[in-house]
Amino acid sequence: MDYPQNLSKSDRRWFDLIQQCRTSGKSDRQWLIDNNIKSGSFYYHIKRLREKACEIPTSSFARGVETHEVVPLVINEDLPLPKSEPVISGTVAASNEVALRLTIQSITVEITNQATQSVIQNTLSALRSLC
Repeated sequence: MDYPQNLSKSDRRWFDLIQQCRTSGKSDRQWLIDNNIKSGSFYYHIKRLREKACEIPTSSFARGVETHEVVPLVINEDLPLPKSEPVISGTVAASNEVALRLTIQSITVEITNQATQSVIQNTLSALRSLC
């Protein structure tokens, strides 16, 4: 199997386990029970691997309760606002779907629920430099 670059032996092991789970046809919960793996460890490693730009498939089973990760976002208030008011629209979205659509002048950016804080900050910084 071809692994993303710069993964340790432990990361490759977790990457394989996550892939096995997500392609098993079982819910994450059932697969974890069957394989005696703690859910906290499993989801911790999913988060770590996504931060390393690994593509992790979403679970094929919808969870009973939808959760959303809240990340702090610091915006530098000293930067000038764009000449036209930004239009922001958002909806409750699945993890790979667009959660936020931001339009400033002729530029539209779509951000998913899986976007990390650094991705959001870098995107906003790039948009500010264009305005």
